[in-house]
Amino acid sequence: MLAIFASGLIGDEALTRAQQAQVHKYGPEWAGLILGVLLVVGARSGSRGGPLALEAADVHNLLLAPLPRGRVLRRPSIGSIGYGSAAGAAIGALAGLLFAQRIPGGNAAFIASGVLFGATAAAAGFGFAFLAASRRIPAVVMVVIALILTGLSIANLTDVIAWAPLSEIGTIPFWPLGFAPASLIGVLIVIGCAVAGVSWIGGLSIESAQRRTRLVGQLRFAVTQQDLRSVLLLRRQLASELPGSRNRLRFLSRPLGPKFPIVGRGLASIGRWPRVRIIRVGVLCVGAGFASRAVWLGTTPMILVAGLCTYVAALDAIEPLAQEIDHPLLVDSYPHERGDLFQRHLIVPVLVLLTGLVLSAAVVLALGAPVDADIVAAITVVTASLAGVAGAAVSVVGEAVLSALDEAMMPPEVAGPRVVFRMLWPPLVAISGFIPVIAAQRAMRDGSEIFNTALTFSAIPLVISVGVFAWVRYRDELHDSMNEAMGR
Repeated sequence: MLAIFASGLIGDEALTRAQQAQVHKYGPEWAGLILGVLLVVGARSGSRGGPLALEAADVHNLLLAPLPRGRVLRRPSIGSIGYGSAAGAAIGALAGLLFAQRIPGGNAAFIASGVLFGATAAAAGFGFAFLAASRRIPAVVMVVIALILTGLSIANLTDVIAWAPLSEIGTIPFWPLGFAPASLIGVLIVIGCAVAGVSWIGGLSIESAQRRTRLVGQLRFAVTQQDLRSVLLLRRQLASELPGSRNRLRFLSRPLGPKFPIVGRGLASIGRWPRVRIIRVGVLCVGAGFASRAVWLGTTPMILVAGLCTYVAALDAIEPLAQEIDHPLLVDSYPHERGDLFQRHLIVPVLVLLTGLVLSAAVVLALGAPVDADIVAAITVVTASLAGVAGAAVSVVGEAVLSALDEAMMPPEVAGPRVVFRMLWPPLVAISGFIPVIAAQRAMRDGSEIFNTALTFSAIPLVISVGVFAWVRYRDELHDSMNEAMGR
């Protein structure tokens, strides 16, 4: 809904014929890459007992009963594919509507193509997950197949090879520009994988199902309590993300440790990240870079995607601060004020996000930089890094001090909007980091000075970020002052 509102409010212009040709050429390759990522995620989830999340009673009673395990699991498996395909179809319809605003072809045609691709992509991800979880085919084989298909899509996107299997399916969202009947074969293959996965799901490991059921139950409770920190921790346990035993950044953390212990501690924490988390943050940064490129080329609603990518990446980078908040008694024993300690913990996350976005900007610009895009990228990298960490800090620090009594005493008319504001404000702070891109794109369209415009509008995310960092420093003092004033 936010993307539709933003697109309608700004009113992006239709693409030229040359730009439509570029979309027709590279769009299927990007769609195929997205499908490949979903296959990797599905295979990895299935190798860890996913994607089913059964109730504890079903695991302990039904799966251990003298019944065929496949009969018990078939119904929830079909339900998972159904719900997933419906969600994928909704996302595809939204993407099709956004395409139709800039590409001639009609709303109905693009929405229908988007629905088919979204449902197919979701079914493919669930099919690979069920095949990996069934143990009929070794899970490592499914992961390798998904990685090979994704690698072929990357090679196709970079013109190393001329064709990739997933790129053929990726032509579906762009059928209004040219119908490709061969992609229907890919849809049939996806349906076959989903059917095979549901048929073989009886091989699911009970031990994996028990572990996943316990963690998913805790995860659902944390979501209902809006406890973002617990959600992140449980998700990492669900994905089996364990910190490494070796500090990869010890050449930095050890020299800085004696003089700057907080920075050294943050670098040591980042240095022990598992490879999966490093890849995830890198992919999110690259995704933010390509989304901001789309904004620069005129697809303004992609600013929402860019901001959410930096926000999620910053939630990983801000882990040292979150760990301090998890141990309040230990923090109180330090010879530093809480606010000062928390504020110093923001240095390393900013550096991490800045590094990721710089590399992302280099990748995006290397694939073909529009005019003056490098200047705008240099400004946006700074603002997006600060704003992304500021949004993550609001989420993490804001949950450290919550008064249950205050929440209970508030009328529903006040408590409801407050909850919505607490949920939306952190991502909006991260999204503000890409305001210079929109300002520069508008300046280019109007023939104004791009650099000065981007630099001027960069003040908005900078002021917001500095305000958040100051709030992190003096939050406890402000909270105590407000309590004293209300007590009087």
